[in-house]
Amino acid sequence: MAKVEHLMTAGPESGDGSGASCEFLHSARLVLDSIEDKTVYVRSLRYGEETPDEPVIVPLGYEVKAKPGAIAIHLREIDERSAKGFGGYAPIANTVWTWYQFGVHDQRFLHFIFSFARRLDTAHALWAVAIQDRDRANSLVGIEARVGLIGALATAEVAVVALYRAIRMAKSLVERFRPDFSVPDGATSVLEPLKQIRDAFEHIDERAEGTSGQSHNPDPDAWTIFEQPSFFSSGVLTYKNWSLGFDDDVLASLLDCRELIMEVMSNAVPKGA
Repeated sequence: MAKVEHLMTAGPESGDGSGASCEFLHSARLVLDSIEDKTVYVRSLRYGEETPDEPVIVPLGYEVKAKPGAIAIHLREIDERSAKGFGGYAPIANTVWTWYQFGVHDQRFLHFIFSFARRLDTAHALWAVAIQDRDRANSLVGIEARVGLIGALATAEVAVVALYRAIRMAKSLVERFRPDFSVPDGATSVLEPLKQIRDAFEHIDERAEGTSGQSHNPDPDAWTIFEQPSFFSSGVLTYKNWSLGFDDDVLASLLDCRELIMEVMSNAVPKGA
């Protein structure tokens, strides 16, 4: 008698001629499907189905097989392997990479959506660090507090740049590959203030000289990018007449873009999967 419980899947061969797979990809819980003619047929646990307490028992002399279509890979199950972090956002790049290891794909699409996912994860990581460092610094006093707040603002600058590029990639994903989808409102609604603040941070040297725009024209409001009391007190970045809720609006756009990626993947099952 033997016990069967999980099906392990591995990545593509390493390419060194050894036939070894590069790494573990995913595992699926196996349950009993039927027993026919000394063959134990198994299937994968359906997403949301209650996990049985006992493994599949295979009597001595029986074979273990799976009928066509009995083994399924669930996108949401893969995604749940990435734990939620600060703000409830879970990294999604591993979900994208794992999902598209199964089957044959349009390489342009694969590279694009994977890069989009990595950029989004980076924006979230920077966003989380900026908020946590700012809140920690706000509990301090004197020079130690000032050092922490300056560092938090510096991280927020880079987070804004990364998020702007991520949302632009969300728009391009829809326009180039999936015109049947739309970019969520939570992302599009912040795009213009995000762009204005991002441009000021990205070209901070020009703002320091009191100029803006491609012609480097004098701008009496250029220095407003250096005045960020609202970020330290209430989590709002400002520039000229523009404002961006760094704590709330940025998180909403991150979560919306993440869900867009999930919806695109769930409606574009890998060929051969």
